[in-house]
Amino acid sequence: DGDEPPRSASSLLLAASRSARLPGLGLEGLAIKARALVTLGMMHLDGDGAEQDDAAAVECFQGVVSAHREAKAALAGVQRRGVRSRKECTPLPTVRLTRPAPELPLQGEAACAVMLLGALRTAEEDAREVLETMDRFTFFANGRP
Repeated sequence: DGDEPPRSASSLLLAASRSARLPGLGLEGLAIKARALVTLGMMHLDGDGAEQDDAAAVECFQGVVSAHREAKAALAGVQRRGVRSRKECTPLPTVRLTRPAPELPLQGEAACAVMLLGALRTAEEDAREVLETMDRFTFFANGRP
């Protein structure tokens, strides 16, 4: 009858983070991957909705850091050489991706690129914070002062 059994949230998040379609979405794909990995990492860390597995959580959080690094590198490359195809990256090459002057709001694709980079930065900050907390816990759990 073609009905598929329901999939768990963790398997859906894992599939989303590994989708072959994400690279074609540029920054948006990296933002989707990062948010999926943050959520999946927290599920593994807490054992809520996924098996409690610190190693899997660390792997997810490191994937978020990697996605943010990849986005920054892609944008830097586009700014140096200009956009050659829409698959590479959508922001305009003349846009500075630092905090824009409030009186000169960005428009269109450039504004979207800045917003997506902000989402990636937030996901990376969340991931780094959890990784640092895990390091501190491990340090003290092992009896070190």
